[in-house]
Amino acid sequence: MLRLLLITGAARSGTSLVAGMFDALGAYGGLTVGPSLENPAGFFENRAIREEIEKPELIRRGVDPLCQRDLPPIGMEIPGLRNDVLRTFRRQGWDGGSPIYYKSAKICHYWPTWTHAFPEATWVIVRRTRSEVIASCERCSFMHLASDWGAWYDEHLPRFGELRSIGAIEIQLGNLRRGDLSEVRAAAESVGLHWCAARAQSIYKAEFLHENYPIPS
Repeated sequence: MLRLLLITGAARSGTSLVAGMFDALGAYGGLTVGPSLENPAGFFENRAIREEIEKPELIRRGVDPLCQRDLPPIGMEIPGLRNDVLRTFRRQGWDGGSPIYYKSAKICHYWPTWTHAFPEATWVIVRRTRSEVIASCERCSFMHLASDWGAWYDEHLPRFGELRSIGAIEIQLGNLRRGDLSEVRAAAESVGLHWCAARAQSIYKAEFLHENYPIPS
């Protein structure tokens, strides 16, 4: 049985940070985007899936591929998504049996397509306070297209509610700040990852969780 974590949330919420924790626990993310000034531990986003599958479909639909200026319609479909994603992971070295993950802030907006393609997936929504997300977007070099970050953030909320209704696990950055990893553990164990708090915590430094730090997206 396929074991897949689909990790999403508003950009600058900490999705990369959380994806990195699953990676440290042994989930396979394939060939991911590396570190940057804003994401010092890495983006943990599969480059080929993002650039060869997701972005081309957004562009074809006339949607901003960065999903800052406008957001994908919930009914957007990507033909052949399951086969293309699994083929990409196999091409990158996945053994076909170990747990895998894909992290993207975009997929929450057209989640039914991913749920149809991967009904067995565990959804993870990474949440950070509205004010912190807005502040981080305003400081981030690659977040510059939205005219109103507050309105942009609020457009995510109905999608989060829809994902919760199908059993998505929410991971609150505030809980991680307090040292509570129970939400991360629940998601990890849902796909059969062996839990090790030390390995999960190895991906971040303490300052990454400070409320004023621009937590990796």
